[in-house]
Order: sequence, then structure tokens, then C-alpha cells
Amino acid sequence: MGSTVPITFIGLIAYQWYLLTTLGQTIGKRMLDIKIVKLDGANGGFMTNVLMRDIVNGLICLIPLYGLVDILFIFSEERRCIHDHIAGTKVIRT
Repeated sequence: MGSTVPITFIGLIAYQWYLLTTLGQTIGKRMLDIKIVKLDGANGGFMTNVLMRDIVNGLICLIPLYGLVDILFIFSEERRCIHDHIAGTKVIRT
């Protein structure tokens, strides 16, 4: 019974990455009617939406206080966090 938890978790991550790659949305973003796009409005796909925004940003989060600073960038004039700047993306309403 305990082995179903990791399989379910991995499946959920894979599904979220699929949604990010194809639609620029996660389940939560779909519920909030928002999505990630490149600055030119195009879908970023796997490289931008998953690799740059999730994986690279996740590794950088190992730096102390980075996560807090990243979140605080949402209050800037552009309303883009550091991970948006790294990936060249923005979040828009759908």
C-alpha cells in the first residue's frame, strides 16, 4: 500500500509538467484562469515552463532567502518574479 504514494506523486508531477508544456498551466493555474507565456505571448513549452521556471529555479532556491526575494518581486512594477525573469516569461489571465 505504501508504494502507491510515490507512484501517485510522480504521476501528478508528470501530469503537471505535461500541462505546463502544452498549455502553460498547472491544475491550480487552470482553476485561477491564468497561464504562463513567453514575453511575446507564445507558449514556452518544456524548456521555458518546466526546465527554467521549475527545475533551474528550484536549484537556485537552495540559496538562503532566495525564495523570499523571488516572491517579493511580484510587487515590482512588472509583477514578474525572479523565475519569470530567468525564463523570460510572464503570467497572464486567460
